[in-house]
Amino acid sequence: MPLNIHRTKIVILGDSAVGKTALTQMFVSDGTNFPKNYNMTISVDVHQKQIIIPSTDHAVEFLIFDSSECWTESSLLAIVYDVTQQESFESVPDWLDTALSSQWASSSSHRPLAQALIANKIDLTARRFVTEEIGRKMADKYDFQYFETSAKENQGIEDVFIRFAKECLTNSNVGSPKRI
Repeated sequence: MPLNIHRTKIVILGDSAVGKTALTQMFVSDGTNFPKNYNMTISVDVHQKQIIIPSTDHAVEFLIFDSSECWTESSLLAIVYDVTQQESFESVPDWLDTALSSQWASSSSHRPLAQALIANKIDLTARRFVTEEIGRKMADKYDFQYFETSAKENQGIEDVFIRFAKECLTNSNVGSPKRI
């Protein structure tokens, strides 16, 4: 059966050391490449991965921008915070303001196609400061999908990207699929 490929860009933002790169690398490597040492992303790391949407003949090819700043317009936005760091959670509105005022400001849509708030490092239960309830309230306030992940344990990461892939499939603004 032919596969319809949809291509889209996703931008992953958040404070330093919240796990943006670890999440991205674990997703791209199918859970086999957790970075054991912290190396701050200086500008932007770009990764690419294709996933098949379950129970369909469609796939989405993600061009993933792991960044601490804004870049070219993309269809998808993920903001990550560390559940053990209150400051990273409190900066979520600032990251959203930065993204919307720069990246989508010249766009007619003013919002990305889909948005996710990702609570990372949930494996650190004894050090957890930001509860799931508080995280969900923040996501609801800004009309974000909410996800809890652990890059270290490869938990919940694929759920984020499958949700984004399904949004791409149901929205015609992503562009025409390429049949291969």
